[in-house]
Amino acid sequence: MRNIEKQAEQGKAFFNQHPKADLTVKELRYMIDEFTTEGKENLTKAAYNAITKAFYMGVAVGSRNNK
Repeated sequence: MRNIEKQAEQGKAFFNQHPKADLTVKELRYMIDEFTTEGKENLTKAAYNAITKAFYMGVAVGSRNNK
């Protein structure tokens, strides 16, 4: 299993070098609003969707920056 804290720190370090790859306030607000709306019906599903969506966004950013 990967060390989650280590991976998060590596991600933060990447954003220090590539600030345009980081989330914008608008993107973060969208994710919070979506989580809040979905969480009213099913908090577990909302948490799962937020985590997986953030992961997939990270994969997309990483793949674009590795080309």
